[in-house]
Amino acid sequence: MAIKNNQIEVSPKVLDAVVTAPVTGPGKGSFYSKLVSAVTEGFYIDSLGQEIQITQNGTLLSSGETNDGTNVGATGASVFKQKTGLNLEFRKLVAGANTTITENANEIVIASTGGGSGEVNTASNVGGGQILFKQKTGVNLEFKTLVAGTNITLTPGADTITISAAGGGGGGVSGGTNVGTSGVGVFKANNAGTLEFKKLLAGNSNITISAKVNDEVSISAVGDINAAANLSTAGEGKAEVWSTKTGNTLNFKRLVAGTNVTLTQDTNTITINSSGGGGGSGMETNYLTFDSGNIIILATGLPADLANITATKDFGTADTCILNLNFPSGVRYHSVVVTFTTLESTGRTICQVKIPEPSGSTNLFTSIRPIAFKLLNTRTIQQTGGNITNLSGTITLEHNGYASPGFGMVVLF
Repeated sequence: MAIKNNQIEVSPKVLDAVVTAPVTGPGKGSFYSKLVSAVTEGFYIDSLGQEIQITQNGTLLSSGETNDGTNVGATGASVFKQKTGLNLEFRKLVAGANTTITENANEIVIASTGGGSGEVNTASNVGGGQILFKQKTGVNLEFKTLVAGTNITLTPGADTITISAAGGGGGGVSGGTNVGTSGVGVFKANNAGTLEFKKLLAGNSNITISAKVNDEVSISAVGDINAAANLSTAGEGKAEVWSTKTGNTLNFKRLVAGTNVTLTQDTNTITINSSGGGGGSGMETNYLTFDSGNIIILATGLPADLANITATKDFGTADTCILNLNFPSGVRYHSVVVTFTTLESTGRTICQVKIPEPSGSTNLFTSIRPIAFKLLNTRTIQQTGGNITNLSGTITLEHNGYASPGFGMVVLF
């Protein structure tokens, strides 16, 4: 019977469903029916045991089952979407910006309608010279143009731009100048394109100038100051200042202040002053008292200088009683006695006397220093010695470690 309307029979008989396919063998196949999703479907099994479904929902399958589809590759957009029943569904191609899609009989043509293939990325300048690339505006790369300066010509070619120097006699250098605010200029003039420079001459026998083969000029000093001398032998009690020469170092003797003499120095001078002790000098030696007799100073100097001496107590530093002395440079100290009362010294263990160094020295080894100084208290307990420092030209004499109230210090020069 012929198959009609995609059916096996015009009036199909009800077939019994089987659980397993019939057994076949060489030259032997078999038609049978079985349930597929609660629907009885027709199947054929060939002599090799290959099972083929020939109906679906009672409708004859014309050429076997259409299989599913998939998109291959790890990246990119997927064209196949899904399979719905027997229908394979694919996504459509949609033209984006600057793109056209044309469907022909056997082809789909995708074309770009502007701007080249893909977006032009930005650019940059490398190296340390003048930059040519300026910026990117939209998809347009913008570069600076070359402008010819003095004695320069620019010639564009098909693939090149030629930069030429058109004057100045060799690189366009028109002259020179000597820089700096002092010294002798080496450059002289530009003589018809030739730069002229002055020669270097040796000034005396201790200087040599020689040209080297590696484009260098060597200037050497051949000799040095060998010695110095003390001039004039006239006068009595003279002393020589010049001492010796060690290598390239000239050694001079120091000036040391003796009795009643002070030495002060600035950038260019050393001043020697007599500070008293001579007849008719007007110098006086007086006891000066301050703080109701709790500060007693024996000093020598002009009456006006002695009157300018100040002595003040300072208790601004925790645990310390301080006496600050100030005096003119012409004053010489002999002794300083300071007493701190019980009210002033209770709870404090350190006693200091601060005196400006007369010569202005900031070095303890060249500073005025006392013969002796002692810490005294109202019970006549004595402590001899202590610490002496010179900080920025101020001599500080310090005793510490004494805790009883009411104590002071005696300093002898």
